[in-house]
Amino acid sequence: MIMDAAHQLFEEHLHTLWQRYIEQLAKTIVELDEYVQRLHAEHHDSDLLAELRHVAHGLSGSGSTYGFTAVSEAAGRLDRFLQAQIENGTVLTAAQCDYTLALVSDLRITLADVQRTPATAMSAPPSLAAQPTAAPNQHIAVCDSDLASAEDIARQIANFGYSVSTHTDQAELQHTVAALNPAAIICDLAFAKENDAPASSVAPLIFTAPRDDFATRLNAVRAGGSAFFTKPIDIGALIDTLDTLTSAREVEPFRILIVDDQPLLAATYATTLRQAGMVVTTVTNPLRVMASLSDFQPDVLLLDMYMPGCTGLELATVLRQQAAYVSIPIVFLSAETQIDRQMDALKRGGDDFLTKPIQLDHLVGAVTSRANRARLLRSAMVRDSLTGLYNHTTTKEHLKRELTRATRQNRPLTFVMIDIDRFKSVNDTYGHGVGDHVIKSLARLLQQRLRKSDIIGRYGGEEFAVVLSDADHDAAYKLMDELRERFSQVRQYAEDEQFTVTFSCGISSFPAFGDATSLAGAADRALYKAKRSGRNCVVAADTGEAE
Repeated sequence: MIMDAAHQLFEEHLHTLWQRYIEQLAKTIVELDEYVQRLHAEHHDSDLLAELRHVAHGLSGSGSTYGFTAVSEAAGRLDRFLQAQIENGTVLTAAQCDYTLALVSDLRITLADVQRTPATAMSAPPSLAAQPTAAPNQHIAVCDSDLASAEDIARQIANFGYSVSTHTDQAELQHTVAALNPAAIICDLAFAKENDAPASSVAPLIFTAPRDDFATRLNAVRAGGSAFFTKPIDIGALIDTLDTLTSAREVEPFRILIVDDQPLLAATYATTLRQAGMVVTTVTNPLRVMASLSDFQPDVLLLDMYMPGCTGLELATVLRQQAAYVSIPIVFLSAETQIDRQMDALKRGGDDFLTKPIQLDHLVGAVTSRANRARLLRSAMVRDSLTGLYNHTTTKEHLKRELTRATRQNRPLTFVMIDIDRFKSVNDTYGHGVGDHVIKSLARLLQQRLRKSDIIGRYGGEEFAVVLSDADHDAAYKLMDELRERFSQVRQYAEDEQFTVTFSCGISSFPAFGDATSLAGAADRALYKAKRSGRNCVVAADTGEAE
């Protein structure tokens, strides 16, 4: 029912845009009449031909999108002829002027026919029907006849941001499953045998048992288990499994920036991509694209080739000359059909070329494919391979970008430096494999407990950095102190041995420290003070150090 309502709303949006397009064609007829008059008087004017060609080019790339194929065909003939004459650079002969007038007249008649007998309203492709999406589910049910064991597991899982319920009988579990639809069920194998384990179709089952032998694991598989853990449970490995089971529901939508000087067409593309689950921003003036790029951080830039004031080719060249925008995928979207011009666009910085008019479902497919590849490539370049967090360089770039935004919007920002206490001792005592496990456990804790908008990076070794946007000194201090306490409660494992680890933290805030260098330096000094103060504490930078 929700899906049908969403698709109906999408249809209504498209219908509204279709009606606006028809209304716009009436205004275009008036424009064409004015161009005819000017052609009779000043057919030699190259600026006039460029203006007329811009109108024809826009209609050529938009007509079929709204169901008016004849409009695209008539406008395309005028567009191609004028393009050839403009590139030739000579004054129109009388015959060429007459031919231009004939093409304009043909286009005008086509537009008038649309006004008199409009085609059937455009409809949303069936493939773009809204897909039902569940809200991210972070609830985990823990079942064990031993309440103390269940509560111990629950406390450990809760440190990583999951909500948890414990159950010692089947009736309680069934009630929770019906009410909360948990993302996973962690169930003691003996409890499952005694109480008839819930069907694995309800939620993924993770079985636990004190024994680790083939027969026990086989019983867990036959009971429908998706994973198996031996007690005492390695919480880090368990969280890895839970993250995998729940991550599919938390995929961040693709971010698409559309730059097109035709507002109606840009709105149509944006509506379609939003229906497919993407986040879209449109810019109709290419001279104003830089602010949107910096703030919006798109996965893909959809760029029209021919725009007044700044062409798509010029804009792509400007972007490719800046290190911050070298890797952003640029997909040209234009009615240009000449292969050599399309190839020139790719040479000037484009990654792909889509020819207008384009079917809406094809647009979604092409953009999705490009955005997927872009994210995979960018992740390899900007992420730390062990933790999946931003690497050192990328974290510093994000700090500068967020600080620029905070300055412009007059909002607070806090920079955090974190260092795992006595980490060398962990490596020396338990080995580097266990050390890596400790690093990953802190990375997971930060990812689970911080906001999606917060920037989390591995600064190097056992050191982490966090950029907290819209967070002042007091809020940041309280948050990091809570995380420090939670991390100190997380049990770490080395074969049969258990141990805990702590971290120290230094914070500095904007506007007390006004630039990225001073923010990072102040947080680093505060971290050093935390280490000297006995570790396992949060220290705020001394604002008296700020210039």
